[in-house]
Amino acid sequence: PITKGLSWRSWRPLLGYNEVIPKPEAEILVEIKETGHPLVVTSSLGKGRQFLFMSDPAPHWGVNFELWESYDEFWKRALLWACGKI
Repeated sequence: PITKGLSWRSWRPLLGYNEVIPKPEAEILVEIKETGHPLVVTSSLGKGRQFLFMSDPAPHWGVNFELWESYDEFWKRALLWACGKI
């Protein structure tokens, strides 16, 4: 529910991200097209939920990301999901 239906074709380029290896039970929601590295990952931790975004949500790496038309909706959904509301 975090990424479904968002306008991924209008995604703006990121200037950088952290390379990670998600744990096997994690779900990769978004990958970097050119490298296949995970960008958005979710998983559970005990009774809680984890939402991981491997870049910067604002300047510096994310300066272009802030201009994405689905930016606000993406973060709203991420927070609601992490809180168990969706």
